Amino acid sequence: MCWPCGRRLPVAERRITKTLALTRADLLRQLPAVLAPAAYRVDGDEITASVEGRNLIMELLDLDVSRMGRLALPQLRLIFTFTDWRQADIDAFMRRFERVYRRGGG
Repeated sequence: MCWPCGRRLPVAERRITKTLALTRADLLRQLPAVLAPAAYRVDGDEITASVEGRNLIMELLDLDVSRMGRLALPQLRLIFTFTDWRQADIDAFMRRFERVYRRGGG
């Protein structure tokens, strides 16, 4: 978007950081369920997507395995950067993300 004079408006950006107990392969296997129907690209530690004309960047950082006795849990930190997203749309996206990656035990 631009001002009437032609200068670009400042871009609204919001960041959210999450640490998940899953591997990079697990994340990538289920990612289409979160981003569909948007196209996305994986480039090393960065995933970029255009969702309804708004930009999303997900940065991946592999962390040390968390150990509790014999139990070893992988750790993956995700930094979501939402550009030009309304807060309601961010909330809806994060709810969908959490639903797809929810883990149950019992």
